[in-house]
Amino acid sequence: MEVYVMKDGKRLGPFFPWRLREMMEEKELGSGDLAWHAGMDAWLPLKDMESMASWLPRDPTAGPPPLPERVEWEKKVAESLKEAAKESEVSARRLRVWLRLAARVTDELIFYTVFWAIGMLGGWLGVWDFALRPPLLMVLSLVAWIPVEATLLHFFGTTPGKWLLGMRVCDDLGQYPSWFTALKRSALALTAGYGLGLPFVMYLPVITGFFSSIHYRVTGSTLWDQALRLNVAHRPVSPAGYVGVFGVFALWLAGGALVTFRAPFPANLPPEIREQIEKARQNIQESFDRMDAPKKQAPAAEA
Repeated sequence: MEVYVMKDGKRLGPFFPWRLREMMEEKELGSGDLAWHAGMDAWLPLKDMESMASWLPRDPTAGPPPLPERVEWEKKVAESLKEAAKESEVSARRLRVWLRLAARVTDELIFYTVFWAIGMLGGWLGVWDFALRPPLLMVLSLVAWIPVEATLLHFFGTTPGKWLLGMRVCDDLGQYPSWFTALKRSALALTAGYGLGLPFVMYLPVITGFFSSIHYRVTGSTLWDQALRLNVAHRPVSPAGYVGVFGVFALWLAGGALVTFRAPFPANLPPEIREQIEKARQNIQESFDRMDAPKKQAPAAEA
């Protein structure tokens, strides 16, 4: 907006509003001087122009504005605190979605390792089942995890993954759920929230996990916790908790890599998978050879 001013019978300008404010503070203009800008029907004193109301300097003799009423002030403060708490809770829910997923995956990795180790000792699982994780075997391990998780929730209110990430399951009175309630929660969480843990390419875990995360962000609870009237209490995650979860993932990847690149091939391994693994082994060995080459050439160069 550009404003013209009439001063001592002369038209001055155009000026931007911020410049007019400076001129009024420096006493070059007064609030009674006439002004006009595009859209006005006639010249008006600066003090009577609504478009300039926010730009006029405050009259020092007018004193401070009246204090707000106590009730109105308290209402505004309460609304401000409520809005800040709401924004903080929404941000916390975004983080908790990933923490809850990380806790469940951590539990899955730990229990699958135990499940696989028992199968190895029993003779009905092979070493390659650790790395390949056949879909049927993975689903069976997750189904077997349901009563184990229910038992842990009933007696301790948590699982290894939840404990590391500061979570505890309880009812409205703060008590741990009964074994049957915990059993139903584990089954509902596995089916409705984790898609039975089926492989990623089957999309079921992606679909169920997506809708469950949206529901949690909106309501602050999951479908299975709402159905069973349970709550998941969160405490700040300690650095040791993050290290523990990272350690589980690191050990799992290290174990899978050790099996993949060191274990002998089983007789029933499909040819296409065998070819892919052999190619990966060859590429890694070539990378190690290139890294060792300068060390082997160094003594010869010195001689």
